[in-house]
Parts: sequence; structure tokens; C-alpha cells
Amino acid sequence: MELYTRPTGASPIAKFIEKQSIRDQAIILAEFDDLEEFGLQPRGSKFKHLEGKLWELRFRGVNKEFRFIYFTFTGKKFVILHGFIKKSPKTPKRELATARRCFKDHLAQHG
Repeated sequence: MELYTRPTGASPIAKFIEKQSIRDQAIILAEFDDLEEFGLQPRGSKFKHLEGKLWELRFRGVNKEFRFIYFTFTGKKFVILHGFIKKSPKTPKRELATARRCFKDHLAQHG
């Protein structure tokens, strides 16, 4: 698994995770470990296909709902593109647009 990194070396995903409480950070990292270990095997409603290669990992933290948009880069390598806190039932267009930009940027960097 890999966190999206801008060409400058900054990782908006890492910054987003660092802003969360220690307990939420532990939950997020455990979910990422599950994604890496089990892939897209259905386990409840944690996964949602958004479009094309973009998927959403959905889970509950201590007092909030987290959403992370990711894709499979090669085989079982997942790239987490964008993370946000759920505030509405549907994935907001702004959040999806951010993930699309990160996706295109990642492909441009890594072919």
C-alpha cells in the first residue's frame, strides 16, 4: 500500500491522518492493513466502487465516518489518493474531483 505523494514529496494523506486523534489514527492504519491483506473481498459495506478504477473505503472512527478514495496500481498495490470525513450520504463532487486529480498526477509520475 502507498499513500499518494505530490511531486514535491508532500503527502496530503499523511497530513490528513496526522490531524486525527491517536485512536482514529490507529483505526485508519488498521483499515489500511486490512485492505492490503484482504484486498477487495467483500466484508460488509466498507467498499464502494465510484468510477473507473476509483474505489472508496468507508469506515467509522471514534466519533466520525472516514472515507478514503484509492485505486489498485499494480496487482495488490493500493494507492490511497484522498481522505475526508463523511458529512453527507453521497461522496461529494469536490472530494471526487480531488481524487481524480491525484489519480492523474500519480499516473503521470509513475506511468
